[in-house]
Amino acid sequence: MSKHHSLLQSFGAVLVLDEECRHIQAVSNNLTQLLGIAEQEHSQLSLSSVLGKRLSQRLCKELQGQQRLAGPLAFSRAQRATRFQLHAYRTESSVIVEIEPLNPLGKRRLLGTVNERLMRLAEATQQEELLDYLVTAVQQLTGHTVSPFAISTPIGMD
Repeated sequence: MSKHHSLLQSFGAVLVLDEECRHIQAVSNNLTQLLGIAEQEHSQLSLSSVLGKRLSQRLCKELQGQQRLAGPLAFSRAQRATRFQLHAYRTESSVIVEIEPLNPLGKRRLLGTVNERLMRLAEATQQEELLDYLVTAVQQLTGHTVSPFAISTPIGMD
């Protein structure tokens, strides 16, 4: 990893994954300290050990066929009272994951998330695409899965 990666986000951390999100290729120097992970060789870290199994699977699933996550994912670690926000996007042959502590007073992050979601909604060209995106957005915001049977087409929208 370049010596400059740790300077990219002095208040957060960066992970560089392979394009399939299976292996960590590099991490910023402050990752273990930021997340409260036991010090170990960075080569021994796995995505599951850093993010947890559920979040790492969700990250990989949501990035499939996408250049970036639709919006940031929020998570916390049992060792820390701090909540974190995760952004991920693809480069030519890697996936960059940026992790930042969530500031409860940071309304700018919320506005950024809302703006991203509004832009995505505006891009929908068909009703089914719009509904699929809304279901995904609800899942991301709440952390719950929504049954496909819970959504029905409103009267007059067929």
